[in-house]
Amino acid sequence: MSNQITPKVFPHLDSHVRPDGRSKFFIRVSIGKDKRLYPINLNGQKELLMKKEFWANVVEDGKKTREKYIKGGKGNPDHRKIQRALDAAMIRMETLIKELGDAQKTITHNVLERLWHRRRIKLFSDWAWEFMQQYVKERCLSSKTLERSGHIIRAVRFYEDYAGALPLQAITADWFKEFQRWVYRPKTKNDKGHFDGFGWSRTNGSRGISVLGTMFKHAKLEGEIAANPYREFVDRGWYKRYDKETFTFLEEEEIERMYQAFVSGELRGYTKTTKHGHVRQEGKRLHDRLGVYLFTIFTGLRYQDVKKVAEGHKDVTIGRTHLSVIMSKSRREGSEGKMVRLLITEKMRTVANLSGEGPVFNTRIHNTSNININLRKILGLLGIDKYMTFHDLRRTFATSLLSKGARMKVVSTLIGHESITTTEKHYGKVVNKIADETMGLWDKVAGAFTDPAVRGFVEDVFVMLQDNPDATVRKRLLDKIEALSELLQLSDLETVDNEGKNQLKKVA
Repeated sequence: MSNQITPKVFPHLDSHVRPDGRSKFFIRVSIGKDKRLYPINLNGQKELLMKKEFWANVVEDGKKTREKYIKGGKGNPDHRKIQRALDAAMIRMETLIKELGDAQKTITHNVLERLWHRRRIKLFSDWAWEFMQQYVKERCLSSKTLERSGHIIRAVRFYEDYAGALPLQAITADWFKEFQRWVYRPKTKNDKGHFDGFGWSRTNGSRGISVLGTMFKHAKLEGEIAANPYREFVDRGWYKRYDKETFTFLEEEEIERMYQAFVSGELRGYTKTTKHGHVRQEGKRLHDRLGVYLFTIFTGLRYQDVKKVAEGHKDVTIGRTHLSVIMSKSRREGSEGKMVRLLITEKMRTVANLSGEGPVFNTRIHNTSNININLRKILGLLGIDKYMTFHDLRRTFATSLLSKGARMKVVSTLIGHESITTTEKHYGKVVNKIADETMGLWDKVAGAFTDPAVRGFVEDVFVMLQDNPDATVRKRLLDKIEALSELLQLSDLETVDNEGKNQLKKVA
């Protein structure tokens, strides 16, 4: 293209207004002074039409530019569909010009018109929706699978409004990174009426992006793309996450802090002031949620199992002394389900209604995203500075038992693992940490004997015994003092009279 004029491509809205008040979209291509309009068809059938009042100039630094954009709003409900079709047409024309230039062919309007009506490029969001419909149909999956996939495709379409649409072949690892950042931002609109973010949580965002990764995997297998950009997408953790090697759990003091806050009803008086100045009572809801979190800490159940307990599922049996739950995860793996039998403790009865009559909790258990947000909010109100998830409460249960000396086999049975190997895999590092701390106690004990304060105290005891030759010292205490004397290299105790009448009551 070095020896020929580079064509310029612009979107163009026809000045002619139809009886319904709408105008037709075109792609305007300028090759030198020769300009020509290329019509845009929607889905190959319908013309792309829009009212001229929604075709506005871009304003930068208070000045209008030559660029324009489509306004969104109640009067233009199809603005996203129109924008996607316009973006696809622009990409299609620019791709044709680039291919002709790479092939060193002369670019004329006659050549462009011939190719324009022959090829159609799909945007990534349109391809993704068609792919998921076919994928669900071929594998006879449920409609919920398509519905869940539709959420992430809807987010992609909103992102295309914000950052511009691309075809499947143009998606890169950088696109994934920017899309991830956008998904986690607050859901606010800019001056163009486009969302600057989607306000998703870490759970929804990671699940949605993994669905896109699955789509690209199949696109690579079917030959739609040459390389899978998702495999090069490394930076997937935009939210603060716990270290998987040393996972997060609550200490005994923090658990006791939460329990005392529930017993005293400390959170009941909590209120929240909205941005409009309204005062909202949230104390009761947070107090009830705190009971759910403590119940999980005291039982070690997973989210799905706690939810079954709350709903009175048939897999849950609440007896007078024991709570029996058939684990949901073991059933999903194809077996009849592993049953966990837990002794109902007094603390469990305090935070939950286990009488068998009425609801177990005074609150509904929503999705994991909602329950994780409330957990971190409660921990912040109670002064516990830790980033926790609901599953970390289950880890707290197992870690607390292991730190108190419980056997690995017993812990494996209580938390419902199929094999002790699974427990050792996840919690073996906890046992190793406890063993290291136990071995460290020996250094502390041995070091205490040589501490100057302890040495001085023992020397004072010897002086006291020497000044009172009639004192009577118990045999066990005398053995301990002899051991100390050897460590501290003090004088022997031959001067101490064991036949004395006075008894030394306290030697600390």
